[in-house]
Amino acid sequence: MIEEEILRGTASKKSITLEEPAAQRILSALLREFREKGFGTEELRDEYQGLSPAVLKSTCCADGKISDVDFELAMNDLDADDLVKTGPTALYDNPPNSSVLVVAFYSKNEYSYLTEEGYKAATTLAVTRPPRIPVPSVHISGGTFHQSPIGVGTKISQTVNISASSDELFSRLREEIQEHVGDDKKRSEIMVHLDALENAQGQPSMFERYTQLVGVVGDHVTVFGPLLTLVLQKLMGH
Repeated sequence: MIEEEILRGTASKKSITLEEPAAQRILSALLREFREKGFGTEELRDEYQGLSPAVLKSTCCADGKISDVDFELAMNDLDADDLVKTGPTALYDNPPNSSVLVVAFYSKNEYSYLTEEGYKAATTLAVTRPPRIPVPSVHISGGTFHQSPIGVGTKISQTVNISASSDELFSRLREEIQEHVGDDKKRSEIMVHLDALENAQGQPSMFERYTQLVGVVGDHVTVFGPLLTLVLQKLMGH
C-alpha cells in the first residue's frame, strides 16, 4: 500500500515536471541532438556524451522566455526524476591521509544526456526539436552590428533589421574575437575552434564543435554569448 502511494506520487511529480515549458525545451534540445547524431538504444543504456551545459542553456534560453532560474530548476527536477542526467561520473577523490574513506560517485557536469525514461518522455510529448525561436534580426554594415534584444560590446545598437547569413555571423564573430581577446595564444585557440565549427556546418559533428568552441571561449562568453547564440540558431536552421 505504501509502495503504491510512493509510486503514484513519483508518477505525479514527473507529470508536473513534464508540463513545465523549461523541461520540455530541455528534452526537446537533447532529443534533437540525440537523433542528429544517429544514436540508438545502446547509447541510451550507457552514458553517452550529449550537449554541454552552456550549449543546452543557450539553446533553451535564447528567446528570453525561459530564465536561467527556470532552466536550472527544470534541470534539477529532470535529474531527480531520472529523465536527464549529467556526466561524466567520477569517483570521489579522498584527501590524502584521511581517516575517513568516502566511496561515492559524482558528476563532473560536462554534458547532459537523456536516460531511457527521458527519451520515452520526450517522444511521448512529441518533442522532436527545440521550439522555433524567433531569431533576433541582424544587420551588418559599415562596421556596425545591430541586434535585438541583446547586444555585445560597444558597437552594438539594439535595432531590428534584415537577418544575417551564417557567413556574416562568423565574420562578425572573428572581428569581435580580434578586438576583445588580448592574449595572442588564447585568440589563436578560439579562432581554430571557430574555423572547425564553420567547417562542420550540416555535419553530425556540428554540436560537438560548438560545445568545444564555447568551452574554449571560457570567461569571454559574457562578451560573445549573444553572437554565439545567433550562430547556433543559424546552424540549427532557425
